[in-house]
Amino acid sequence: MDAVNLTAANATDSLSTSTSDNAFVRSALRKCSTMYAAASPDLRRSTEAAESRNYTAAAVVLSAVLSIPSACDETFVTEDGVAVASPIYQEGEQCLL
Repeated sequence: MDAVNLTAANATDSLSTSTSDNAFVRSALRKCSTMYAAASPDLRRSTEAAESRNYTAAAVVLSAVLSIPSACDETFVTEDGVAVASPIYQEGEQCLL
């Protein structure tokens, strides 16, 4: 679930900084929703809000998703910037939580 939280955080940042990033927001939400729809109804609702171009509602729901507890030792970022849930850090990777 940590990887979802990080993607949601990036999407929320995009919503708050620029409307030109809305395509990224939709893409991130769709990816998260596909991977974790059963585990996170909030992500599914957020995806639906973004698809209907209600980005404010999407941001509100994403904020709720971000409140899910997570631990740094379960998430690392690869060299290409992809967040991956794992109990093991690789050399040179950093926790974003």
